[in-house]
Amino acid sequence: MITAIDETGGFDPGSEEFNYFVAVHIDQNKDKYKIKESQFNIWEGSIPNKYKQNGEIKGNNLPDEHLISFSNEVLEVKPSVLYSVVRVKPSETSEDLMEKRKKYEIKSIEDVIKKARENNHESWARGYEKILAWYKNRNYQIMLKILCLEELLGMSLNRVLGWAQLSYELDDDISNIRDLQFKVDKDFIRADNVKLLWGELLRQYWKRFTKKEPIPVLVSWKKEDHPIYKVFDEVDGGLNIKKVFRERTQFVDSMNNWEVRMADLVATIIHRYQNRNQCEEAGKKLLEHLGGKQKNYKHLIPNFDEEI
Repeated sequence: MITAIDETGGFDPGSEEFNYFVAVHIDQNKDKYKIKESQFNIWEGSIPNKYKQNGEIKGNNLPDEHLISFSNEVLEVKPSVLYSVVRVKPSETSEDLMEKRKKYEIKSIEDVIKKARENNHESWARGYEKILAWYKNRNYQIMLKILCLEELLGMSLNRVLGWAQLSYELDDDISNIRDLQFKVDKDFIRADNVKLLWGELLRQYWKRFTKKEPIPVLVSWKKEDHPIYKVFDEVDGGLNIKKVFRERTQFVDSMNNWEVRMADLVATIIHRYQNRNQCEEAGKKLLEHLGGKQKNYKHLIPNFDEEI
């Protein structure tokens, strides 16, 4: 499956609005990806140029009527799209708490630098010193976005791996497992050197995540026939997903990635509906796909007491 991620909201300290990181998970089995792309392109082509920004559709520029048509013509028609959403209200997370988290992360990076030098890995140490310098200058908004993105990535990985195995059984197609990919909108990390730093932070997050969270492996098949082990190796009783964060988690330009534009539109619909009671028809339909047993919708209130 291809997972595309975008965010909406200012993430300003003290804000009473809900802000969002949204992931859309797009099925790749049996040409479903191409079908959804075609549906999106037909809808996007119907939008007047006056609502485009440098030729690109942006959710914030669209009136409700076009967001509702997007819901009806793209989201609510087969093949189905899956979603994962992290919502946060900045007023529930103080600047002092975020500064406490920042100091904890800085200390963790300093420990990595020290350990690298003790083991004569000078190039690693210098690389992490760049990350440290960048991290020290991060403001409240970026710190909160990092937490939301990490939470959403973990939620999304479990969701897509679970669905990918089910869809293999339904479709007899391994594409959703074999071609697993994450595309994150790069708008808030525009500089190339910063993308590299974010990439390393996410690599460290994936490493921590796979140690503390069990990856769902369904037991419908014998191990030698299991589709998950045709793609991922087993390591210490779990899955080796290094390729996911090393090669398949990328920061991309939404202009060239329709999936990210789709995530932007989904985020805009939920943001308008839950903050302003607008876009009601589309907002209610989206919420029907979120929460409950699916565990794909989280209101995040950061709490660092267990870590710090």
